[in-house]
Amino acid sequence: MNVDRRKSFFIRLIAKSTEPGVVIIRKIETAGNWCPLLTLSQYACKKLSCTFRNTFCDYKMEKNSRANILFNIDEKGIIANINKGSGLAVLRSPQFKLSRPIELQIKVYQSTFGSQTFLCGNDFSNLYDCQSILGPKIELPRTEKVIISLDQDTQNFTIVAVHDKFVEFGAAKFIISNIEVLDENGNLLC
Repeated sequence: MNVDRRKSFFIRLIAKSTEPGVVIIRKIETAGNWCPLLTLSQYACKKLSCTFRNTFCDYKMEKNSRANILFNIDEKGIIANINKGSGLAVLRSPQFKLSRPIELQIKVYQSTFGSQTFLCGNDFSNLYDCQSILGPKIELPRTEKVIISLDQDTQNFTIVAVHDKFVEFGAAKFIISNIEVLDENGNLLC
């Protein structure tokens, strides 16, 4: 079969039988310059990996009665400045599907003792269902690369920046500069 690379095409394999049965295809071979299909995890990697430099990629921020702070963006990353009292900022991931467990490597800067960063499921309703990834014991402002495992049933997540100790410790700054996806061996997936 000759295929023209300038036009989209589909290949369908159709098996017919007069009785119920099973078809086994032992091998399919291709010749030439074919691009392999992405696995679900590779596709998720492309959606989730982001260097936040003047872009939110496919991530969305949220403001509501609980999330009273919006993330801003600049060349350093996405930034939540909590400097007028206690605050909470929410960043939601795009939807994705996984074929196997993966790890997220999130690079986070956090400035103030008492401030915390959490990873939550998409159904974020309270922090009790979330995993603390940085804080509250921040002695000096610091940047950390935090690695979090996601099981293959995960379809989205939420990153929450919280500072409820403004009165005691002053303003807090959070910067998320990038998110990378790793395989189970700690190697970059894409």
